[in-house]
Amino acid sequence: MNKFTYVTVLLLLTCFNISAQITTQELTQLQKAENFLDNKEEIYFSFKVNDKEEIKSYTQEFSIVNYHPRTKTLVAWANRQQFEAFLDKGIPFKVDGLENEPVERLMSNQLNIDSVENNFRATPLTFPLTAYPTYQDYADQMALFATNNSSICQLVDIGGTTEGAGGGNKRLLFIKLSDNVSVQEQEPRVMYTSSMHGDEIAGYPLMLNLINYFITAYNNTGHADHTRVKNLIDNSEVWINPSANPDGTYYNSASNTSVANARRANDNNIDLNRNYPDNIIGPHANGHSAYELETQHFMSFADTYKFVLSANFHGGTEVVNYAWDNTSTRHADDAWLFDVSKEYAVNCQNDAFSYNGDTNYMDAEYTNFVWPGVTNGNDWYEVYGGRQDYMNYYKLCKETTLELTNIKTPPASELVNLWNWNREALIDYLVQGLYGFTGVVKDASTNNPIEATITLVGHDSSNSHTTSESTFGDYYRPVKAGTYDILFEAPCYQSFTLTNQTIADYETKLLSTVLLTPGTSIPSSVTPSSVASATATVSWNNQTDNTFDLRYRQTGTSTWTDVTDLSTNTHNVTGLTASTEYEVQVRSKCDSFTSNYSSSIIFTTTAVDYCSSSATNQNRGYISNVSLESINNNSGTSGYTDYTSLSTNLGQSSTYSFSLTNGTGSTYACGIAVWIDFNQDGDFLDTNENVISQASSSTATKTGNITIPATATPGNTRMRVSLKRGGTPTSCETMVRGEVEDYSINIIPPPAASDPPTAACQDITVVLDAAGSVTIDPLDIDNGSTDDVGITSYSLDNTSFSCSDIGDNTVILTVEDADGQMDTCSATVTIQNKAPVPTVADLPELTDECSVTPTVPTATDCSLGTILGLPDVTSFNTQGTHTITWQYFNVNGMVSQEQTVIIDDVTAPVPDLGSLPDLDIQCDVVNSLTPPTATDNCGGSVIVTSNASFPITSDTTVTWTYDDGNGNTTTQDQNINLIPDTTDPTASNPAAVNVQCAGDVPAVDITDVTDEADNCSLEANITVAHVSDVSDGNSNPEVITRTYSVTDEASNSINVTHTITVNDTVDPVCLAKDITIDLAGSSATITGSDIDNGSTDNCSISTLVATPNFFDATNIGDNTVTLTVTDVNGNSSNCDVTVTVEDSTLDSQDFDENNFVNIYPNPFSDKLNVKLPQTYLGTTIKIEILDIRGRLIKTLNKEYTSSIVIKEFGDFEDGSYFIKITNKSNKIIFKQLIKD
Repeated sequence: MNKFTYVTVLLLLTCFNISAQITTQELTQLQKAENFLDNKEEIYFSFKVNDKEEIKSYTQEFSIVNYHPRTKTLVAWANRQQFEAFLDKGIPFKVDGLENEPVERLMSNQLNIDSVENNFRATPLTFPLTAYPTYQDYADQMALFATNNSSICQLVDIGGTTEGAGGGNKRLLFIKLSDNVSVQEQEPRVMYTSSMHGDEIAGYPLMLNLINYFITAYNNTGHADHTRVKNLIDNSEVWINPSANPDGTYYNSASNTSVANARRANDNNIDLNRNYPDNIIGPHANGHSAYELETQHFMSFADTYKFVLSANFHGGTEVVNYAWDNTSTRHADDAWLFDVSKEYAVNCQNDAFSYNGDTNYMDAEYTNFVWPGVTNGNDWYEVYGGRQDYMNYYKLCKETTLELTNIKTPPASELVNLWNWNREALIDYLVQGLYGFTGVVKDASTNNPIEATITLVGHDSSNSHTTSESTFGDYYRPVKAGTYDILFEAPCYQSFTLTNQTIADYETKLLSTVLLTPGTSIPSSVTPSSVASATATVSWNNQTDNTFDLRYRQTGTSTWTDVTDLSTNTHNVTGLTASTEYEVQVRSKCDSFTSNYSSSIIFTTTAVDYCSSSATNQNRGYISNVSLESINNNSGTSGYTDYTSLSTNLGQSSTYSFSLTNGTGSTYACGIAVWIDFNQDGDFLDTNENVISQASSSTATKTGNITIPATATPGNTRMRVSLKRGGTPTSCETMVRGEVEDYSINIIPPPAASDPPTAACQDITVVLDAAGSVTIDPLDIDNGSTDDVGITSYSLDNTSFSCSDIGDNTVILTVEDADGQMDTCSATVTIQNKAPVPTVADLPELTDECSVTPTVPTATDCSLGTILGLPDVTSFNTQGTHTITWQYFNVNGMVSQEQTVIIDDVTAPVPDLGSLPDLDIQCDVVNSLTPPTATDNCGGSVIVTSNASFPITSDTTVTWTYDDGNGNTTTQDQNINLIPDTTDPTASNPAAVNVQCAGDVPAVDITDVTDEADNCSLEANITVAHVSDVSDGNSNPEVITRTYSVTDEASNSINVTHTITVNDTVDPVCLAKDITIDLAGSSATITGSDIDNGSTDNCSISTLVATPNFFDATNIGDNTVTLTVTDVNGNSSNCDVTVTVEDSTLDSQDFDENNFVNIYPNPFSDKLNVKLPQTYLGTTIKIEILDIRGRLIKTLNKEYTSSIVIKEFGDFEDGSYFIKITNKSNKIIFKQLIKD
C-alpha cells in the first residue's frame, strides 16, 4: 500500500462514515510510518506473531531486529519498498517513535575548547570520548593515530562508501596495530568492526577509545595495563574499524557533523547485515542481485587477510550473539563460542556494577538462554545474509555479534560509562585469539610453508576447521578444552594425523612443526597395448588428482616426443613408423610437484602388408610422370613399380595439386585413381582414402586436388597411383593395359599454433596528483607477461583514476601476441590520496602593532574537500616575531605550512590630559605624588615614572614619563608649589565595643585610633591623645563615649569618639544539689545557699533563693525545690533539686500505705516500685506475693535503698494478686495488685 492508497482509505472512511477493520489507531500508525519514511526512507515497526517459527516466513522479506519471546513481539526494519509489501499482508503493527524519530546528540565540534594564546588542540578528539565525532574529526584522528605512532600503528583504507562512489568523501578505515606493523609476521589476526548499521553507534566511540587506549598503554611502560596490551600487540595483528557504514551514521547531514538522523541502511537504503553470501540460502539472501559496495570492500578485505577472531558491534539490546544465525544446528564450536560470549557479558556486568552500581547491563534474556546477556543467534531469531555467518562459514573466522546498548544511539553523556563497562571485555575478547592450538605446516622435502587444512577429527563440521597461511604455514585454532586428533591435509600431499592432543581453556598450545610428504610418485605398471604399425596404446596405474607427462622415441635415438598434462592414465600414441622399436616413459605431476619418469618400456610396431596391383601391357597407356609437391618422378613402362623410397610431406587439413602424365599421350583413353592409406592400416579401403578417381579420357596429363583430412594419422604411409586403359582402376586389381606405382607420403600435423600469451600482473600503488587524478600505463601493471612468438600489445580496461577511486581498484590487463591470441590477468591498483594541497602556496606575513587573530588557512583534498588547518590558534598579542606551523591531515598523511606573525608596537602612549595643572600642596615637605595617567593604543598597562626626588621641600617642576612597555614613551611636565598647611588630619572613629560587665570596659588606649593620616605629616608625627570618658548615666545598658584628639605638626586637630556599651545579656548559670534534712520531730527551714552547688555568672551573683524553704512532717519524703539565681544586673535563672525530708523519731506505727509508703504503678505490667520512708534505708524488707485466693507464690527479702524495684513478674499471667510487705517492726501492709 503506498501513501496515496492509505490516505484515500482515510478519506473514504471520513466521508462515508463506513465502519472498517482498520481502526483510527491503525490509521495513525500508518501516518506515523509515512512521516518517518519521508524523513529516513526506512522504518522500524513491531507486530505480534504466533510463535518463533512464524518469524522464518518474514526473515527474507525485511530485516528482523529483535524478538521478545515473552510477549511474542517481533521488531522489524524495512525500507520503503519492503514496508509497502508488508502493508499488503494486513497485519496490525505499531510504530515506536523512539526508534524512528531524529534525536540530537552532542558532537565533537560542539565541545568547548579552552583557548589561550598560542595554545591549540593537539588532536582532533579527546579521550575517552564525551561526544560523537564528526566525520572530519574521525578521519583526522585516524590519520593522526598512524602518523604519530608509525612504529605500531598503520591506517588502512579499504575503499569508499556508496555515497563516496557518487562523489561523497567518506571512507572505510581500519587502524592496524602490531609491533612490526609494516610487515607480515607469524601471528594471528583479530578484528573489530562497528556500526555496519549506521544508527547503532555505541561501538563507534568505543573503538576509537580502544585504539587510543592500546597506543597509550603500549607506549607508556608505567601504565597499569602495559604488560597485557604489549603482549597482545606484540603477538598479534589487531585490526579495528570504528565506522563500517558512515553514510548511514551521518545520513541527512551534508556537513557530516550530526548523527541526529542516523539510519540503519547504507546510501542505497540496503541493510548491510543482510547483504552477505549465505551458506543456507545462497549468494543473495536479501533478494538483491548485487552486493553493496561496502559489502564488496569487506569481502575483498577478508579475502586478502585471514582472521582468527572477530566481532561486529551493534545496538538495540544488550546481548552477545554467537553463530549460527541461519540454522538451529549447533556450531561445532558451540561450547567455546558460548564461553567467550559469556566472558564478555560477565565482564560487562561486573564492571557496570563496579563503576556505577548498575545491575541491569548486558543482561538480555532470549529463547533457551543459559546465561543473561548471551544468546545463540538462531535461538533468538533466524537471519540470512548476515556477516557473522559469512565470516564463520566462508572465512573460517570465529565472529560474534555484540549488541551494546538498548538505545541504538545512546546519549553522549553515557559514552564514558559504556567505555568503563566494556573496556575489560573488549580486551579479554581479543586475547582469546591468542589461545588454542597453533603451529606451522611445511613441505617435508623443501621445508617451504604449505597452505593446509587443519581439522579436529570427529569435532569439526560446516567449515569450523581452519587453514594455514602460505606465507609462513602458520595456523591458529581456538577451541574448548579437551583432547583432539588433528588432521593435516593439503592437495598433492599425503595427509597426517596428530593424535591425542590435550588443551585447556585459556591455553596457547604450540604444536611441533608438521611436515607433509608430497603426494606424487613414479607411475608403475606402464603397459603398451593394441600395438599396430603406426599406433599403440600406453596405460599405467592411476593417481588421484594428478596429471601425467608421457614421452616416446625410437630406440637408439636421442630426441623424445613429449605428450604433456594428460588427465587420464591411458594414451593412444599415433604417427609411429611400422616395424620400428620404441621406448616409452611416464611421470606424474601435481601442482609444483613432478615425479621422475618411469623406466623405459619397449614395444615394436607391426609391419604393413599392402595388396598387390599391376598391369600386363603398357602399349595402350602407361605412367610417364607423377607430380605431387616434392615428388616429380619420370618413369618408363612397367606393370608395377615401388617408388616408396620417394616421399613428400603433406599436412593435415591441407590441399595439394596432383598431376599424372600418360606416356602414350592423347592417343588412347585411360582412367586414373589415387589412394592414400590415411589411417595407416595397410589397405586403401577406408572412407576418403580414394583421393582421386577419374573416368577414362584421352587427356594426356590428368590433374586433380588431394585434400589431407585432419583425421589422417601423422607419419609415413602409402600412396598408390594407377592408370588403366579404357576404365577407372581399383586399388588391388591386376589389369591388362595400364600401370601401377606406389609412393611414400609423410603426413604431418599442421604447424603447431603458437601458445597463447601468459599475462602476468602486479599490484601497484599510485598517488593522485594535485588535481586529484592519475593515469597509469599498461606496462605499470605488467609483471613479465610471456609468449612464444612475442607480445605485440598491452591494454588496460581502466587507466584513469580520480578521487572517487581512492582505495583498491581492480584493473584487467590484456596482452595480445603476434598470432592474435590474448590473455588477461587482474591486478589491484591502490589509489592513495595525495597529501592535502594548501589553498595558498605561501601564506602572507601577518603584522600589527598590538595583536593578530590569524584566519585559519585551508587545504584542498580531493576526497575530503576543504580541510581546515590545525592547530586551533586564537590570537597573538605578545610583541615579537611568531611562527605558526599549520598542519593539514588526510588519510595519506600530513602537510605542514609555516606562517609568520609580527607584533611590533611603535605608537607611544597618549596622556589622558593634554597638559598637567599646577599642584598647590599645603606642606613644607612632599614625600609622594599621585601619578597622572595615559592610554596606550594596545590597551595595555602604562608605567608612569617621574624625575622627582623626595622629599620635595621647595617649589619645583616634575617631568612625568609614560612607558607602554614596548619601548614607546611620552613625557609631560608639572609644576609643584608648596603652600602653608591648613588642612586637618583625618582619622576614623574606632569601632564600637560592646561589653557585658562594668569590669570589662577597656582601658584608655590611643592605639585604638589606627588610621590617622595627614596631607603633610607622616603618621609618626601625628599626635593622638585621650580627652575624656562620658557616661550616659543609664544602667544595663550604659553607653560610655570616649574621646581622642588627633593633631598634626601644623597644630591642625580633630576629635574622634570611641563608643563603649555595657549591657549584660547573659543569665546566671544555676547549679544546685539534692539534700536530705531531718525534722527530728519538729520542722526545718533551708536557704538558697544550702542547695546551691556553685552557680556562676559572667559578672556577679546578687541573690540565691530556695522555693519552698520550710518543711514539716507533711513533707516527709522527696520534695522538689526551685533555686532562683539573680545577678547584679537583674538577669536570673532557676533549677530544681530534690530535698528529702526525714524524721528520725518515726516508729512502727507509722508504717502505713497511707502514711509514707508508696506502691506504684498499679496496674503494672512487668515491674513494681515500692517507696518507703528514708528511715528504712539499709534495712531488710520482707515482701510476699499471693494469688487472689491468698496462696503464697513468691517471697522476696530486699534491702531498702532509695526504693525497691520488684521485677520477678515476667512469668506471671495477667490478673489480680496481693502484695504483703512486712517492716522491721513486723508491721504488715496488704494491697491488691493488677497485672496486665
